[in-house]
Amino acid sequence: MAPIVLKGHQATVWAAIELANGAYATASADKSINLWRKQGGLIIKLSGHTDCVRGLAVASAETFLSCANDASVRLWTNKGECLNTYYGHTNYIYSISMNPSLPQGFVTSGEDGAVKVWSAGDCVRELRLPVESVWSVTCLENGDIVTGASDGLVRVFTRDPLKYADEATLKSFEEEVQKVMASSQQEIGGFKLSELPGPEALLEPGKSEGKTKLIRRGTNVKCYSWSVAQNTWNEIGDVLGANPPSEGKTMYQG
Repeated sequence: MAPIVLKGHQATVWAAIELANGAYATASADKSINLWRKQGGLIIKLSGHTDCVRGLAVASAETFLSCANDASVRLWTNKGECLNTYYGHTNYIYSISMNPSLPQGFVTSGEDGAVKVWSAGDCVRELRLPVESVWSVTCLENGDIVTGASDGLVRVFTRDPLKYADEATLKSFEEEVQKVMASSQQEIGGFKLSELPGPEALLEPGKSEGKTKLIRRGTNVKCYSWSVAQNTWNEIGDVLGANPPSEGKTMYQG
């Protein structure tokens, strides 16, 4: 049997799910969500997110959720109507999963090194990790939250005291979190590391020749320049640790 090929996105497809009504939903770096008939064929293209759409999750028999690089979560009907937009992260949101232990619950993770726990549209808790990015998150049926992060580790968070890690491990974890949070408040070249985008921002093409973009790489800041001819961002060099000059120009070495 030949596979059904769905063509309609203009960039990388980051996520795909089957909705409760049998339709498919796909999310893309072209900032759109497409709804497809199960037999093939586009039903509707949804717009609203202003950056790459990274994750999807079925919320109910009539609705689904999306998360994106614009740091927002959107609630949609299966017919494509946006019902609400939720904000809580300070950077790209990479992953979203339903949380069966809370009313209308779900969890999200992202480039800000945090996992957000949501209930009925409100962020009710934040879990900080000692990492740059939390790439994936999922909830187990018992309510435990599992994360995959940029440091190559998988962590499980639980509300069950019987499953807690030992005291030394918990203390070490908290110390690592505090260290990362302190470093994220550092300034390089007059720019706060925590306020700069990560490497994923380079997925978005520049608008003109020579346009520059500052990117956070760990505790360093890199400057990139857009090449129209090469259709890519080229690294110029590291941003220096001095304050930016009064003219508003950024100092960097390359």
